[in-house]
Amino acid sequence: MTNLFTQAKAKPTKTAISKVEDIRVKTPGLEILAQIDSLEKQLDALKKTALRPFIQEFMITQFMMNRGENYKGEEGSATASLELRKRASNSGLNEAEIEILTQYDIPMVRVEGDFKLNVVGLTAKKLAQVSEAIESIRGLPEDFITFDASKERTIVADDSLATVFKLNDQETIRKLIPIVGIFAIKPKTSSTMNEVMEAVTELVCPKKEK
Repeated sequence: MTNLFTQAKAKPTKTAISKVEDIRVKTPGLEILAQIDSLEKQLDALKKTALRPFIQEFMITQFMMNRGENYKGEEGSATASLELRKRASNSGLNEAEIEILTQYDIPMVRVEGDFKLNVVGLTAKKLAQVSEAIESIRGLPEDFITFDASKERTIVADDSLATVFKLNDQETIRKLIPIVGIFAIKPKTSSTMNEVMEAVTELVCPKKEK
């Protein structure tokens, strides 16, 4: 019996959609929406380029002290769950990252590509059984299972983080943590909305010294 997984077709390409003609119509509420959108983009940029990197550097130091144990952070009216997780499997390592992890014997996994089904961890025998079961269902399209070879990548292994923390050199550990891990910051605040807006206004538009 044919194995559907070995015959999976390549992922179809998307057809570009032509732009709609630029017709302008006065739209009530659009100005304030655009202003809020602009503010969101400014705050998002501040989070990504200034605040998160600053906090993450502190987190790295803390994780080096506690061997990667997650903890709670606090400052003023704010608290946060601060976590270090294994880098996601859909985030492939680049050549430079692979080279440095190889240098320090950090385990990695090679993923050949992606099926559009959750088949991760299934053995070849199980995949054949799934294929046989699917073939018994009438009316399924021929491209029910597709394989995307472009998603071939090398990813960190389940024990990559633990291996990093077993190294003796502190500077090497500091360098490798952001490669094999990702930082999760889940902040909460007890500040009122007025206090939040006052703090945000000062952050985005600081008062000029006279």
